[in-house]
Amino acid sequence: MTRAQRIKWNEDMAEQLRQLELKKKAQKEEELNEPLWMLEQGALEEKAEREAAERRHKDLTQLQKEQAALLAERRQLKKLELAEKEEERRMEKLRQQAEDEAIAEERRRILEQHAPLLIGFLPPGLFRNMAEMSS
Repeated sequence: MTRAQRIKWNEDMAEQLRQLELKKKAQKEEELNEPLWMLEQGALEEKAEREAAERRHKDLTQLQKEQAALLAERRQLKKLELAEKEEERRMEKLRQQAEDEAIAEERRRILEQHAPLLIGFLPPGLFRNMAEMSS
């Protein structure tokens, strides 16, 4: 082997040793960084899970608010409906009272006008009381 070949061979060997050292150093660094990387990945997963849980909670809270609003609206509508029905019953009762009063007044007027002429012909029980009969 010539001197130039030996120098070349020594340089090649030195380069190979240097590359082997760099490779070992990188592998060692990777081994040291792997637990950190795993911790970082775990932290990222926990953060993602926490954010997902927060979103689910937020969505659930929003849904509950919407349900409460719908229930309140239904209650209000039911309350209004009941009030309307009560008003209708009251108005019907007033109408019926007015009708009953009108019928009673008409009956009284007819009896006042025609009863004296028909005293002997009217059936018993037609007059509600003696005041009607005497009028």
